[in-house]
Amino acid sequence: MKKLFKVIIKVVGVLFILGILVFLSIPPLFYFYYRQFVYVSVDAVLDNPKTAMVLGAAVYPGGTPSSALRERLETAVALYKAGKVDRILVSGAHEANSYDEPKAMKATLVESGIPEEAIISDNNGFRTFDSCRRAKSEFEISELLVISQGFHLPRALFLCRSVGIQATGVYSVGSFSTYYSRWYTLREIAAMYMAVWDVVGYR
Repeated sequence: MKKLFKVIIKVVGVLFILGILVFLSIPPLFYFYYRQFVYVSVDAVLDNPKTAMVLGAAVYPGGTPSSALRERLETAVALYKAGKVDRILVSGAHEANSYDEPKAMKATLVESGIPEEAIISDNNGFRTFDSCRRAKSEFEISELLVISQGFHLPRALFLCRSVGIQATGVYSVGSFSTYYSRWYTLREIAAMYMAVWDVVGYR
């Protein structure tokens, strides 16, 4: 009986250690695997998925995009003007208290010379998973170029690909990405675990 108990303890211990290793391996696996689908600049984008998606970020009172969001929008403008994409999907949060990320994003794009008919607005992109899922289900998009900062793209690509979108990504590079990259990378690690949970629950 004692021998059996020891064997059970050892098996449980091994399984526990394996579980910890799998848990800890998720972030590096995300980064190393999904970087193959990421372009480092607008000039590097080779394919033409027709649609680029700008993922929402904070908007200040008055509709001014935060630094992170402005970088993404500037990248979208550059892609469109370079003929890399034909339309831009802006996906973000829209709340009753007049907070409206898609509205601010669209206004910024129009001010930058993007025609309104080339812009699609999704007011229910409260989370990255929502944005990806709705791009597929509501807008019937099967191929997509996702625009975001480098620390965010691996998770965004994982989520979009998990719902059946052939997603690639492009870095929005700028002062925000350089200054805040370490802090947001740490925060992003926690979000990766939630992304896995979202996908498992969705399926």
